[in-house]
Amino acid sequence: MKTFDQCVKAGGLKASEADERIALKEIQAAKRDLASCRRSVDQDDWTWAIVQAYYAAFHAARALLVLKGWRERSHECIPPALERLYLNELALHDIDLLNQLRYLRMKANYELEDLQESTSTHAADLAAEFITHAEAIVRKMKK
Repeated sequence: MKTFDQCVKAGGLKASEADERIALKEIQAAKRDLASCRRSVDQDDWTWAIVQAYYAAFHAARALLVLKGWRERSHECIPPALERLYLNELALHDIDLLNQLRYLRMKANYELEDLQESTSTHAADLAAEFITHAEAIVRKMKK
């Protein structure tokens, strides 16, 4: 995995203006994607549910980045950015949740794994947990 500094140097992370409004919009997008994910699970569309679970967590992660004045240009640069920027606010467990979801999405998208309901339900639960933690941080920092 790349480090924060490697990501900045390679252009995978770009400094930008911190924006609470965009952070809140990203949290709303995360919640919409999670709701879509849950509907896909209910419709037995498990592969698509996993993709949606990842993107739900991805939007929550983007909320955290933009809140601290950063934009991602590479999905693999989000975990090291969160680790650096939220060392005291976000547990390594949360970053691991995001990595697990990215791994599942890659299996679903690129390896065309035949994924099961239990995997998609688990992915939705991981995304929900990550979103809950990210939203709490956004709301706390907004005050």
